[in-house]
Amino acid sequence: MKSKASIITLLLLFSITAISIMSCGSEQKQTSNRTEFEESLTNSDSIAVRDLIDKFFTAAINEDYSTAAAMLYKIDPEDVDREPTVLDNEEMKGVKVMLSTLGITSYKIDYIKFHQRYSNEVKCTAIMQEASDYSAEIKTHLYFKPVAFLGNWVLCLMNSSTGDNPIVDDSERDSLEQQYKSTVVENDTVSGENLN
Repeated sequence: MKSKASIITLLLLFSITAISIMSCGSEQKQTSNRTEFEESLTNSDSIAVRDLIDKFFTAAINEDYSTAAAMLYKIDPEDVDREPTVLDNEEMKGVKVMLSTLGITSYKIDYIKFHQRYSNEVKCTAIMQEASDYSAEIKTHLYFKPVAFLGNWVLCLMNSSTGDNPIVDDSERDSLEQQYKSTVVENDTVSGENLN
């Protein structure tokens, strides 16, 4: 009898150990698609990026195009570890012309996707004209690349001509937008603040 009980006990211990090992393995697989940089981020990083986006669009909506353009930086695609630099006069002029041409009246963040210190993506919908009984909404999308440098975040516009490629595949964007919306609603409900 004792040997039967010992065998059952050993089988139970073996089963529990196997289940524990398998669950640890599946947890590792679930988090393995996230980068080490993503794992190191906190809510304060998301808040800092949202704050930069908010300040940029607030300036653009108030037609303070110089302030909005002055918020933008660029990184050297050949050396992403170098300090981001502000746009030069010609680049700032181009941003100001773009913003004045668009005439943005409101915006929303569609999603924020962190990946690496120098490679992140924020998709925003900029609205130039609200929908009415007589016309459809007029909008466009702007993509930003927030960059972390020495504990601070700076904002870059994505620029495919300098090698900026989207880090989010087109097929994943809708699901990211839904995930972001649910997170914002959750955070708004918890904090009682409007985060957008």
